[in-house]
Amino acid sequence: MNDHKRRMPNILVSTLGKAWQIIPELVGFTNPRELPLYSLHPSSKELDDWRRRHQIMPIDALWIISTDQREEERNTLERLQKWHRALHPSFDLKYFILQGVRDLDSLRSTRQMSDLIFRVVINARRRGGGKGKLLLSLAGGRKTMSADMQQAGNLFGCKALLHVTADEKKSKADFFKGFDYLAAIPKDYSAAFLPTVIAANLQPHAALDVPPSIDDAVPDLPDEEQLLYIEPQTGLLEKIEKRMREARNITVNYYSGLGAHYRQTNYRALYAFSPQQIQKLQTQRIGAHPETALEEQKWLQKLPKAELHCHLGGLLNTPELIEAAAANAEQIAKWRKRIKAFDRWLNKIAKLIDEARLEALKKEIPKTKDLRNKFPRIPKPLTVAAFLMLFEEKENLLQRFIFGEYLQDSLFRGIGIDQYEALGDLQGSALLQSEASIRAACKILIEKCRRDNVRYLELRQSPHKYTEGGLTAGEVVEIIRRELKKSRHTQFKAVFIASRHRQMSEVHRHIELAQELFSKDSSFREWIVGFDLAGAEYVRSPAQLREAFLPLMEESMNISIHAGETENVKNIWEAVYYLNADRIGHGLTLNDDAKLKSRFLNRKITIEMCPSSNDQIIGYGRGKKPYPLRDYLEYGLRVTINTDNPGISRTSLSEEYYKAAAITEGGLSRWEVLQLVRNGFRGAFLPFEDRQKKLLESEKKIIDLLSGMDDE
Repeated sequence: MNDHKRRMPNILVSTLGKAWQIIPELVGFTNPRELPLYSLHPSSKELDDWRRRHQIMPIDALWIISTDQREEERNTLERLQKWHRALHPSFDLKYFILQGVRDLDSLRSTRQMSDLIFRVVINARRRGGGKGKLLLSLAGGRKTMSADMQQAGNLFGCKALLHVTADEKKSKADFFKGFDYLAAIPKDYSAAFLPTVIAANLQPHAALDVPPSIDDAVPDLPDEEQLLYIEPQTGLLEKIEKRMREARNITVNYYSGLGAHYRQTNYRALYAFSPQQIQKLQTQRIGAHPETALEEQKWLQKLPKAELHCHLGGLLNTPELIEAAAANAEQIAKWRKRIKAFDRWLNKIAKLIDEARLEALKKEIPKTKDLRNKFPRIPKPLTVAAFLMLFEEKENLLQRFIFGEYLQDSLFRGIGIDQYEALGDLQGSALLQSEASIRAACKILIEKCRRDNVRYLELRQSPHKYTEGGLTAGEVVEIIRRELKKSRHTQFKAVFIASRHRQMSEVHRHIELAQELFSKDSSFREWIVGFDLAGAEYVRSPAQLREAFLPLMEESMNISIHAGETENVKNIWEAVYYLNADRIGHGLTLNDDAKLKSRFLNRKITIEMCPSSNDQIIGYGRGKKPYPLRDYLEYGLRVTINTDNPGISRTSLSEEYYKAAAITEGGLSRWEVLQLVRNGFRGAFLPFEDRQKKLLESEKKIIDLLSGMDDE
């Protein structure tokens, strides 16, 4: 195999008319060692300098585009093929013929040739893979073909646009009628032609890469045949023309007021929509009209989303608690046989459940947290899991047992952090103490994300909390990692949590765990993308944890801090200035410090809002204080929407977007919703390149979703 076939090839694309000689005249410039055509040229030193200055490398492939010539004109191709065989060059020769089109004598045929030129140039650029050099010639064929080639360079990018100028008198000398173009042009005639670089290092037009990329719409041309007859078409040309019209819309739309009043840019492809489409996105409201809620929620569910604030310990709703508990069924059966008191107690509870005697059940178990230690000899979490399994096919009764009056949304508002967290006493560290429970929870999460179109999720976890059943913290992390990597729909990452309301030793243990895993296996640095501080804010301020967090800062760890959820704005200030927070969980009191709010804008600090839990803990709207989301958006802050504890809050990420709109006065426009979606991906704790890839993937899916929107 030739060397040029092993690496990315340098390709010269040229059109061809009646004069076959233009091709050797180009090759003499690009491949001077193979064809020293201009070695005796009076400007040979200048030609060498041009090659060096513009990095014109010898070509590995020559692609020629031509019409389907008449019988009497086909000797042009034959002469060119004969010359190529005689030269024995290192470059391949390939022809693309516009099938059935003999001349460009109509608008239709010239547009078909434009389409073919664009297809061939895109394929040449793709074949070069970004590393091979693409050269385009303006020298051959009709003037319209040269114009198309120049436009192709401006649209798709190339290393250089080449041309060959000719001295009208010298180039028609009788000498050239018999010249074979296989050696140097004699000195007396060498100045007849002058190859030149018209433009160099042209970059692809950004509008063509806006999702869906024009490149994606162009199939690969066959690689095997040397002579290809291409069926005339104009589909690619029409797509490019449409995209360039849309590109002009970007400037018009942004500066005409359709985008200028927003302090954050949205997905760039949205600005290519017509003004009517953009106005529709900016005026249609989500969450403002209850009668359209179902339709709006379906639309929200279709959007590709990222979630940055979701706790493993509050993940499972009532049916999912039973499902995760059932993963321990085999072990529970063994312990029922081994400890009769355990079996008798479960039979007693089962009878109360069968009879739906909720009050008696609550009297028997006044504090659900006590279930964890009711039978000390039995490994955790089997007692809790066994209790939950008794509610199979009676999920509603379990809901009433857990939530009581809070099943009414009107009462599940402003209940405070302590009562809210108590609703999770049967999950988290109560249930996830076995490998079976953890694996089941992870499988449930994968399915929830698939169903809700969550494409990226950072799962918050405190591994040391799940070691009371015999697992080590490292094993907990590895179980979660292995299980979540099975997802084909969602990319998962981990964020470790230290709880400020527990002993300081727990904070240190999770910091030390992260360091230990990083030193053990470098792949954990890609999995554990951040560190969080959670728990009741009033117990310890961020300032008191500065020293504990220094090892994380030395690791250049991403930091997210729960702050300003139930305490004043000082906690947010300390999280930013003492703990160098990149993101703030909740941040509900930020409006109380204008200077700090400005700091968030300037440093692009992300705010992780969780509408349901925010409302359930604090209480917003409908006679209460306004939810700050609208103000944050209008100020230009990078605010995101998240679930927090979807099992406790009885929510999903799509429902959280709707909840955000519903508790915001006047709702949210679809444009604002898309801004929040984009912020979710922008705030991800991912390397820059990976984050950009996620953004582009989500943008493409959103544009596909919106593509059916009419211009009314």
